[in-house]
Amino acid sequence: MRQNRRVRAVLYPMMLLMLFGCAQMEEPRPPSDATAEAVRPIAVMIHGAGGGGWEWKFWQEEFERAGWRVVAPDLMPAKAGVAATTVDDYIEQVVSAARAAGESPVLIGASMGGILALKAAERIEARAIVLVNSVPPVGVESTRPQDKIPDVVEWSKSPLKETEDALWDSSREVIEWAHERWRDESGAVLRQLRSGL
Repeated sequence: MRQNRRVRAVLYPMMLLMLFGCAQMEEPRPPSDATAEAVRPIAVMIHGAGGGGWEWKFWQEEFERAGWRVVAPDLMPAKAGVAATTVDDYIEQVVSAARAAGESPVLIGASMGGILALKAAERIEARAIVLVNSVPPVGVESTRPQDKIPDVVEWSKSPLKETEDALWDSSREVIEWAHERWRDESGAVLRQLRSGL
């Protein structure tokens, strides 16, 4: 799948430099065959609202080629349903995924995933945190319009035009691929994010 060249030209070198730097933070030890998997650096990639682990497909492949283990979980709604889901439900899932991934992962979060990475890092030891276009923490005001948010934001039924607007500099192939994958999101989560964490 073709990605936006400008985004790749800027983000790719920056992400790889950061990640290779994280991988070199500890003294290298020659791994035995049994421990080779255990010493690979770990990245937990956290998606934004209405998305899924699929958002990280391109980066997951790049990181794995560079020798990383990658976990890109799909954050799931609460058992009581999408409308009942809260930010705490997602934070708990990120913490669980990070703990299951292994010791001191790098947390990488995009949009909502950025603030979830910061909140998860309050509860686990992370080697590093990378925020990509993150939702801002409390105290940083947004300039976005403050429209009323319904209990369930039905992004799975959104018109293609909304994906085109959101991914304005992406190829047609990427826009259509992403549009097919959006899922509904909890309005409670979006309201919590708007209020600040």
